[in-house]
Amino acid sequence: MDATNWIWRGLQPAVPPVIENRARIVRMTVNAGTGGPCAYCEKEIQTQSVEYEVDAYVGAGLRTLHFHRVCLHLWEALL
Repeated sequence: MDATNWIWRGLQPAVPPVIENRARIVRMTVNAGTGGPCAYCEKEIQTQSVEYEVDAYVGAGLRTLHFHRVCLHLWEALL
């Protein structure tokens, strides 16, 4: 295994992120963190952090997803 592959795997989340068709975003709001998990990294969005709430048609229906700012941008870049 070359070093690049090892480094790239080290940067990947342990659990696959929510990678679904998010082309039909219905609403996005920015609020204080609620303490719930991020849809991308699954870590807690702390109450002193900013939380991005996205309502989007993904998969078979409308879902509400919560993200850290950076995680939202990473999720968007994957699609």
